[in-house]
Amino acid sequence: VENGRCLIGENTLAGSTLTLDRGVRNFAEFTGATLAEAVALATLNPARMTGLDGTCGRLAPGRAADIAVLSPQNEILETFLRGQPRLIPAGPVSFNG
Repeated sequence: VENGRCLIGENTLAGSTLTLDRGVRNFAEFTGATLAEAVALATLNPARMTGLDGTCGRLAPGRAADIAVLSPQNEILETFLRGQPRLIPAGPVSFNG
């Protein structure tokens, strides 16, 4: 990943560098959906489709408690994995593989 592009070699596009939080914001902006609707499409619906909706996809007792805390601008401020706080790096995150 370099300069916001994920490439194999010099010219072959290998995938997207779009993060889930940005995708949720984009969807809400482009469609007029509420943040709650966009978040459900990114969380509950995939959990249902993969058969994991009994353990994740919504906040409820007995669930995984994987949570992203958002700012008023819907940017990630804090994350929790299985209810435990996880550090997130300052600035943009990039993934390599």
